[in-house]
Amino acid sequence: MSKVKDFANLWRMPKVFVSGEDDMNSQTKHVKKLDRKRVLICMAMFFALLPVFSYLHETGHALVCIADGNEAEISVEIFNGGTTLCHGDVSNLFAYKISGGLFAGIIGITAGLALFRWKIPFIAVTTIGAGHLINAVIEAFSDSYFTHGNEWSAILGFIEVVIFLSLLIIFDRKMVKRN
Repeated sequence: MSKVKDFANLWRMPKVFVSGEDDMNSQTKHVKKLDRKRVLICMAMFFALLPVFSYLHETGHALVCIADGNEAEISVEIFNGGTTLCHGDVSNLFAYKISGGLFAGIIGITAGLALFRWKIPFIAVTTIGAGHLINAVIEAFSDSYFTHGNEWSAILGFIEVVIFLSLLIIFDRKMVKRN
């Protein structure tokens, strides 16, 4: 009878692995995954807020224009962003260029941090805010030809997708049972 007990205890002994050997049973039965519905809601919120933040961006440019005593005219399109026309000369072109993205970026990051408890709005707003901060730096230091072309829109879009997916992966994955 003791031999049967000893044989049964062999199965309970810890396994020793050789380098490179896998233990299929050691993997967890739960894995972190993104919920498709939450991702779609987050994307909808992101796209719904784009025109709002485009207007905030253009408002930042307009504030510098108005501070110089000029009149500003803002137009925002749903898919193409916006434009600020400053009727007059701007004394500090650097401030004018950086102010749009800086204004929208600070509002976006601040609002995003305030909404940290609610992950979907946090991710959408923070992504837009971070994108505008990056936009502010590039608008301020690059040639205006580059920032007004389709190439710039594609680059900024790619950056925002990376930020969006990174925030989703970091903050919104949930534990689910592995099949």
